[in-house]
Amino acid sequence: MRTHIQSTLAAALLVGSPYARAQEPPAPSQTREPATAVPEPANPPATGPQAELDQLKQEVKALKDRLDKAATTDDTKGIQADVENFKYQYQHDRDTKTALSNRNLLITGTVQARFIDEDPGQVSPGLPSPYNTIIGNPPLTANRESSFNIPNAIVGFSGLLFKDYKDARNLSFNFSIDAFPTTSNFGTTEGTAVNSFMSVLDANITYQALPTIANDGDHLSITVGQQLVPFGLEAFTTEDLKPVIDNALWLNPTGFNQRQIGIVASGQFFTKYDFGYNYRQSLLNVAFGVVNGNGFAPNDNNNHKDRIARLGITIPADYLSWLRELRIGASLYQGQDDVLGGTTAAATLIGQGKQNRYGYDIYYNHFPFGFTYEHVRLVDSIGAGQGVLGADGYYGSPSLSASQTYRLDRSGGTTTLFYSFGDQFLSSIKSQAKFDDWWPKTYQPFIRWDTINQNEAISGQRVTERTYGFNVFFAETTKVQFNYNRRRQQQTDGPDLTSSEYLFQVQFGF
Repeated sequence: MRTHIQSTLAAALLVGSPYARAQEPPAPSQTREPATAVPEPANPPATGPQAELDQLKQEVKALKDRLDKAATTDDTKGIQADVENFKYQYQHDRDTKTALSNRNLLITGTVQARFIDEDPGQVSPGLPSPYNTIIGNPPLTANRESSFNIPNAIVGFSGLLFKDYKDARNLSFNFSIDAFPTTSNFGTTEGTAVNSFMSVLDANITYQALPTIANDGDHLSITVGQQLVPFGLEAFTTEDLKPVIDNALWLNPTGFNQRQIGIVASGQFFTKYDFGYNYRQSLLNVAFGVVNGNGFAPNDNNNHKDRIARLGITIPADYLSWLRELRIGASLYQGQDDVLGGTTAAATLIGQGKQNRYGYDIYYNHFPFGFTYEHVRLVDSIGAGQGVLGADGYYGSPSLSASQTYRLDRSGGTTTLFYSFGDQFLSSIKSQAKFDDWWPKTYQPFIRWDTINQNEAISGQRVTERTYGFNVFFAETTKVQFNYNRRRQQQTDGPDLTSSEYLFQVQFGF
């Protein structure tokens, strides 16, 4: 043992001797900067078997901690019970409180509540309803100068019948009913009132014939069933989007105040998409189709199908250009309808005659400014005793026999100027998150000129109306509208008649 200790000390001296020499002061000729001492760590990391043992001890301790925190059998059973309770409650609510459908379904609605105040005794014997009263249906009586009414109460159902996940060539449906179709696009025909309780508005299916998965691709849709007629601006606008409370004066005589039953193809071509502003623009918008032409009746009243064609051109412009949303359109409707002869009370069928409509329009909506103009011309074959009021007290020319027809030319048009200020229609606002049901407000004053000439061949058949309006959009689907209408009616024999009307309407949707 003593020999081993001596050998160990000798080795230590041999190893430590160089370090001892290094600590000696250098000779004067070899002066240099003092070396910086490197401090040794207080607890140098363990190496070798001890380090591996320490690491294993730490891993065992971590596993033990995890085992100590693991759920017990009671905990597991509690979680299983909570899951079963949730499954039961979810199924119970689905069975008892959830509306179910066989396919994808979206329920929407539009309700309008209105108050009207108008001049007393404004009924004109010179023009047929709805021109002898602004509200039209029913005609004014001597004792009524104001009224509350519900012009529209629409419930709509829409969804997908087939969803194409590859190209988005979807098959969708649209069905809506109106409980009070008095002044909407359903309205009345000339001298014929419709069901004022409930009627079907839209009942159609639409197939996307071209892929719609790309934002900048062309679109082509085919719609079959009862639908709006793609003619101009006024007739092709749904009730909830109209800026003016009353319809245009020329709308009812065209028959476009009603939906039509048929097939219509609509396309958008030469399309570009601005991904930065989420803005889609199509150079050409076209529509063509065939319909029965007699409104919501279940069957056609003759063997002729009416033809529709529309072409719209959107001026190519960037999103920031002042030409954005400037569109020019032209519409054509060629049809035939029954021609009646004799008096209105005892009309007889003569045959079928023309029912042609021509129109062109200009649309410009670049927030905050907006402008629309639309002109239509109506060419019809009318039998004696029908059409416009004659000297005999009935519509038509008294010089014609009950079996004769004549050509009736009518024309009408609207011009609307509006200005919007507020935030609701700004793209930046639409994309922002809203707290609860908060929505920015927008205010829209406008003025509109509306006219119709009931017979281009006879003087004293023109009606003109100016509307001064103000719309307030104070929720996403809610607005308040105020209109003041100033009307002038010409008479064939007698002075012009003037009248005023005040309308206040609240419209909300869901």
